[in-house]
Amino acid sequence: METTHQLLRYYADQHCSRQWNSFLLSLGQELEALAEQGELRPFMHQVGKRMATQMSLPETHALDDLQAGMNQHWDRMGWGWVSLEVKPAFLLIKHSAAPLRSAFGARSLSWSPALLEGIYQHWFTLAGAGEGLRVSQSQHPPASEDALTFEFHLSATSPNKTSQDEQSNDG
Repeated sequence: METTHQLLRYYADQHCSRQWNSFLLSLGQELEALAEQGELRPFMHQVGKRMATQMSLPETHALDDLQAGMNQHWDRMGWGWVSLEVKPAFLLIKHSAAPLRSAFGARSLSWSPALLEGIYQHWFTLAGAGEGLRVSQSQHPPASEDALTFEFHLSATSPNKTSQDEQSNDG
């Protein structure tokens, strides 16, 4: 009998189109072979920011409206959904059912979520979050873990060094 986790894993794997699956897995492996681990997160963060420029959100500062706009894009793309929750010291961005593991492989979980990080950073900057606020992944699942949910924080002081911070320190 299947467990809930097995069923969720199956459906998460269906998010990556079969026509692209082999290509994306190979691309992920080649990226890992060519780049240092510290280079992949900033790269994916930048790719995410570029993607976000193609996905406009409604001009609003209401969190519910932003979440609805974000989820319209994720639904259209088959990339799961997001929930936004105000916490005392940060905004919790909880993205579920992203196809990152099925697209790039289990080993990519240390760097591929930076794609979402970049998308959310761009969206919140446009929404008026300001330059002092950064989106950063709050947890980094081990490569062997079946990550179905990724959590990010929008805060003035992030729990981990952000990809954007790493880029600005290099230049």
